[in-house]
Amino acid sequence: ADVRAAILGCLRELPYAVGVTGLVAILRGSPNTPASAARLAQFGACADTSRTLLNRAVQALLDEGALERYMKDQYPMLRIADAGG
Repeated sequence: ADVRAAILGCLRELPYAVGVTGLVAILRGSPNTPASAARLAQFGACADTSRTLLNRAVQALLDEGALERYMKDQYPMLRIADAGG
């Protein structure tokens, strides 16, 4: 599976905000994720990918400006950057 596509697809489809740790858990198919996340096409899509590689892929997307961090209730969350500015 294309890790970058899985990250972006997951963030597009998620019905709630998530940080890096939560995103990685969903992509790796962790049983400790909400039921709504388990229904996503991306749930477990990167089960064979290490947490380290997923974290690096997220950081690369942040560095490129494809993703951005924002604060919600004192927690850093991720979202797809607004291409419109």
